[in-house]
Amino acid sequence: MFRHRRIRRAATALTIAYPHISHPVAIARAWQMVQRYPRADTDRITDYLIHGERVRIMLDNVDLNRESLAEETS
Repeated sequence: MFRHRRIRRAATALTIAYPHISHPVAIARAWQMVQRYPRADTDRITDYLIHGERVRIMLDNVDLNRESLAEETS
């Protein structure tokens, strides 16, 4: 019961921080974090999820920059 509550709270915090992420996707990501870190509290799982999304956005921007540089040089 408490595991599901942690998952729902962490997923809700992620969708509030990043509205482009749907709630089912956020729940799936939170579930993966809870399975990876079973003793982590809700705040820690939320921090991991938000940090992971920041890293994903940053890596996507790096990939876009690489593609634009490749187009400019060719």
